[in-house]
Amino acid sequence: MLSREVEVVITCNGQNMTDTVSGCLTGISYSDPADGESDTLDVTFSDREGKWLNEWFPKKEDILTAEFRVHRLNGPDDADWTINFGEFILDSFSFSGEPLEIKLSAVSSPVNRDFKATKRTKTWENVTLQEIAQDSPPQMPGTLRCRRYAEPALRHPAEHHRRLYRHG
Repeated sequence: MLSREVEVVITCNGQNMTDTVSGCLTGISYSDPADGESDTLDVTFSDREGKWLNEWFPKKEDILTAEFRVHRLNGPDDADWTINFGEFILDSFSFSGEPLEIKLSAVSSPVNRDFKATKRTKTWENVTLQEIAQDSPPQMPGTLRCRRYAEPALRHPAEHHRRLYRHG
């Protein structure tokens, strides 16, 4: 009888590197903090052949993905399960030891991949939704649409509960 098995699948910049690095993978750690911090992924490889110092040398901000594929979890006839940890941006890497090891440390990637996003806020009073739309910053992507055409002026932000939608 075959026992359950876990396969680690890793990609870097869209390239599946599982077969290439499976023999040198020595550890993987995933953390999903509950308090709004970024998820983290740490992957450690042995590098006896020095490939990480040469042709596999990582670049900061490389895009990594990781998933576990669990085979035969509840028996030989059980379907495979996949646990996808998502997309991460390589934040740092370090070499250590003899034999040489490399540790890749990555953080979860925001949807738009822009870590330097600037939060922009503004409050309007005594204006219409159309005036708000016309005042939207040009760097905001998409087209603004509103569910209502005729609209009263907004006297105070709490007076009306309409939603503006950006479609991009």
